[in-house]
Amino acid sequence: MTPPATDLQLLTHEQAAQRLGISTKLLRREVRAKRLRFVLVGQRRRYTVQDLAEYIDKQRQAASQSPPAKTAARNKRQYGRQAVVYDITSRLRDRRRAKGSVTS
Repeated sequence: MTPPATDLQLLTHEQAAQRLGISTKLLRREVRAKRLRFVLVGQRRRYTVQDLAEYIDKQRQAASQSPPAKTAARNKRQYGRQAVVYDITSRLRDRRRAKGSVTS
């Protein structure tokens, strides 16, 4: 069975990025990560409307299944840094106190 004529339209890299509403750089990244399919015409990559629609569906499913982990990881990293800074500060304070009590 052949797909409808609208799905056989091959889009250039710029057209596909524009249709998805993303930059061409992000489109290349998604292709490299094998999240977006393409068709090779000679040495040029072309994208079908159907492949773009499948990509959108996959992204929609992935977003609904995964919790926003980046925010939690970022907060953990920030708190981790603060704890390290506090630990170093308290160690320096303890050293200064130790030196002050020896010389006094």
